[in-house]
Amino acid sequence: MPTNINIIRSVFIERVKYETRSVKTILFKDRVASKAKPGQFLMVWIPGVEELPMSLMVADDEDCAAITIRRQGVGSTALFGKQIGEMLGIRGPYGNNFKIAPDARTVLLVGGGTGLVPLMRLAAKLNEMRICCTLIIGASSKREVFFENTADAILSHTKHKIIVSTENGNYGIRGNATEAMTQILKEETFDSVYTCGPELMMKKVLDIASAYSIPIQ
Repeated sequence: MPTNINIIRSVFIERVKYETRSVKTILFKDRVASKAKPGQFLMVWIPGVEELPMSLMVADDEDCAAITIRRQGVGSTALFGKQIGEMLGIRGPYGNNFKIAPDARTVLLVGGGTGLVPLMRLAAKLNEMRICCTLIIGASSKREVFFENTADAILSHTKHKIIVSTENGNYGIRGNATEAMTQILKEETFDSVYTCGPELMMKKVLDIASAYSIPIQ
């Protein structure tokens, strides 16, 4: 019988991974969420606190799903504090997914903060389709950089490049993600651009892609 995605399902945390001091990935078993498309999200209920929308991260294990949390507000701090064996409630997945053009050969991904999460699921799909991929990871400093090695592993079966930009310049190239994007577009061409992250960053990515007449999502 098909699962009603609007009814809360109880899941138990099986693994946790600290990406940085304030960013953590939680893995749990859920067959429905494990089949989500790149860009979709879950509503995650923290008992006694609130319900939060959370993008789905890549999970290696069969029938497993994952979410990545940045500790900042009351709800995300409560979720960040959850440990192995504790229960969460989930609904979904919901939302639109990224569309990949059938003739795409080279794509550019631009992400910042936890906006990188849905881009990781997209990267996994691009890897499966053997589409060449360049990923720009934007962060304020080296200690805020995450998913660099994860992305390299996810894209292991296709030609790829990972560019890290930090605003203070203590790792990768100096500057923000959109400055890195502007530089690479002077050197390379792409069939499409995908972005997720802070609203101001995404607006700038949209403007840059439009100036180069590159389709963007």
